[in-house]
Amino acid sequence: MKPHLLKPSTRAFWREGRRSGVTLRDRIHGYLYARWPYLYIGVGTGEHRLARTLKPLWRL
Repeated sequence: MKPHLLKPSTRAFWREGRRSGVTLRDRIHGYLYARWPYLYIGVGTGEHRLARTLKPLWRL
């Protein structure tokens, strides 16, 4: 039996998104928001220190 990196619920989330025609960008957004909501909101509002690190990437 092959070990998996992702839990069955995570694999089901990605599979359902693909099946429903959700874009990769929206699937990533949904996964990050559902998995780490406080971090996601903190970075988005600029209140988390990680926001300074990620800010240059938004320009790409």
